[in-house]
Amino acid sequence: MGKKGYYQYYVEGADEEKIISVLKTDMGLIIPGKVQRVNVAQEVLTNLRLMQLKKDINF
Repeated sequence: MGKKGYYQYYVEGADEEKIISVLKTDMGLIIPGKVQRVNVAQEVLTNLRLMQLKKDINF
């Protein structure tokens, strides 16, 4: 795909995590990146969590 940078995917549960995995590896439709489960109903994406991301990350 040729995009520079790092990609972070936030998903809500195991089903969405599997979908992202299939789209990345099996089908090659999205750019590979790190997948992290976050339940937005119970957790907040804090500035501290976002600061831990690498420079040039896309999400």
